[in-house]
Amino acid sequence: MRSTGGSSTQTVTITRRAGGGAKKRPQRKIATLRNVAALVCVVLVLVYVSVAVLLRISAEVQSHLIFLHYVRIPFFGNLSDPAELGVRNARNYDLMQYDGCPVSTWHILPDTYPDNVTESQAYISALSDGAPIVLYLHGNTGTRGTRHRIEAYQSLTRRGYHVIAFDYRGYGDSQCVPSERGMMEDALLEWDWIQSHSPHSPVYIWGHSLGSAAATYLAKEIWARRHTYPKGVVLDAPFTSMVDAASNHPFAIPYWPIMSVFRYLVLESFHQRFESELRLISFPFPLLIAHGHSDVIIPFHLGQRMYETALEARRRNPYMSKRAYFVDCGRSTHKTNFESGDLQHALDHFIDRK
Repeated sequence: MRSTGGSSTQTVTITRRAGGGAKKRPQRKIATLRNVAALVCVVLVLVYVSVAVLLRISAEVQSHLIFLHYVRIPFFGNLSDPAELGVRNARNYDLMQYDGCPVSTWHILPDTYPDNVTESQAYISALSDGAPIVLYLHGNTGTRGTRHRIEAYQSLTRRGYHVIAFDYRGYGDSQCVPSERGMMEDALLEWDWIQSHSPHSPVYIWGHSLGSAAATYLAKEIWARRHTYPKGVVLDAPFTSMVDAASNHPFAIPYWPIMSVFRYLVLESFHQRFESELRLISFPFPLLIAHGHSDVIIPFHLGQRMYETALEARRRNPYMSKRAYFVDCGRSTHKTNFESGDLQHALDHFIDRK
């Protein structure tokens, strides 16, 4: 303050705090980030709920999720030429279903045969040579030419077995749309073809993953006919029902915190049930179940439960075979049980080479 003459003049200097505007900018950024986070949360919740609702109301979405048949592996391989995929001594042919759906099939000879077998009639004649025949029912996704399946066939042909491997309708180069009923009818078609060409050879049914459900259905249907029977059934990484399998599948991880509600409202609404555990008690044939602890697709405890159910049924029914075995495949994964030394050893006792 300063005075001039008789008057006084007061000067007030106002100084702004340095950085005042800078503080407001971070606050705006924080508010924006909060809004974005809130929006992301809302979107995730909507997706979370929408997927559950869609699964409950749409049978088509359920089917696509169960079968995954549109995942064609190998993508560019020629399934009609097994040799191109590294499968020796294999013949490709189609069987026609009653509804006009062709089912594409491979017949792979045991490794005991020379590499120069080419004639179709030679394959048909070979099927009656008395060697065991394994009807292989594969799981979902891929085709009969997927690499891990070819390796499984080769592990069987090296042991001197014939292998009949096929693609259900909608898989690979087989036509029409997959369904639980259609998948199991295709398995029955293959069984009937084997019986018509080799009625006296020992035949074993091998079902892997989703194919294990088809295997239990097939065994039940064969027993109901009371005509010709398989020598045994192998269930490789099986599950008790589709509801149980879906509850434990990695796809369902986001719903595990509310699994009891999700199971009741969504999974129980599935039209395609694949009730393997119920079918397991409906046939008396010798049974071998194999499962690995490193299976993250179908957990080990579901295979164990299948075995316990089979044992209980066979204890109560004197007409059922007491030959029921469980093979702990150790750290084998969902697709590699066939590599287990314990399973290979068990097959020596389970499959009749005569």
